[in-house]
Amino acid sequence: MPHSAHGLRSARFPPLRAHQQAALSVFHSDPGDSRYQFVLPPGSGKTLLGAVIAAQLGRRTLVLVPNTAIASQWLALWQSAGVQVGDDRSLSTEVTVLTYQAIATFDDDLDEGTPMARLHANARATIDALKADPEVTLIRWLSL
Repeated sequence: MPHSAHGLRSARFPPLRAHQQAALSVFHSDPGDSRYQFVLPPGSGKTLLGAVIAAQLGRRTLVLVPNTAIASQWLALWQSAGVQVGDDRSLSTEVTVLTYQAIATFDDDLDEGTPMARLHANARATIDALKADPEVTLIRWLSL
């Protein structure tokens, strides 16, 4: 069931640095686009930039990260901004932060079939919850 996340628009984040403001300007320069990719070096504020963009969009947000250390960083940022955030697979909060394993865990007992058919039931449930709300902002945090 689609719903917006009204609390996101009132999030209180630290001020952006010049390079983050420049990236945000790129985001605003093409409001019709639905996909953006920002590549920034470690320590340059990718987490803050992603959170500010998600807050400006004002939709429920799913953040997918590679490990629990980065998940903790995202959770702490959203909490300090006053946003309802969680790490539950039900995607029931304004912002949900999960590791990639939440949607890419395979059932070892199912050794044949497509990757989707082999997904563990918990992973399928998370994907189903995501598909149920087409207005979710998805942030994929990659480390290169």
